[in-house]
Amino acid sequence: MIRDHVLVYGSLMHDQPAHRHFGLHRHARWIGQVCLRGWLYDLGAYPGFRPGWGWVCAELYALTRPGLLAALDAYEGFDPARPLRSEYVRRPWPCRAGPGWAWLYVYQGPVAGKRRGGLRWGASGYRMTVEDIVDRSTHAGGLPWRSARNAPLLESPTNPP
Repeated sequence: MIRDHVLVYGSLMHDQPAHRHFGLHRHARWIGQVCLRGWLYDLGAYPGFRPGWGWVCAELYALTRPGLLAALDAYEGFDPARPLRSEYVRRPWPCRAGPGWAWLYVYQGPVAGKRRGGLRWGASGYRMTVEDIVDRSTHAGGLPWRSARNAPLLESPTNPP
């Protein structure tokens, strides 16, 4: 059962303004950084995640404030009562760290004509490319994203589309 664990990959990451705006630095416990199977799409001011065969870097948090998940739903444009009309849908995603599953906001709008980007979103857009991750993992002895226990975490759904 998912109990308010969330994976963030864009404007809610630790170095983004929305992270502080929603108080994630105070009301969420950082569990680790993970690599998800999927793609980031450039939607302008923020990215959209879609499952796939690429890699996306995300951060896993346990939310500690009641109501924070509902606030994140509103921010992400997800209406649990009308998921098909929402820009994003909140989906359970398998995660070896933490509880075994966490919530992930998946973009469900059109992606035709949208730029499919790198592995990590930053204030000025995408920060890393596939070449960066290959280079870093070759020289650093593994992926540069680590959990709280310093072990790389690679997460993917059982059957990505």
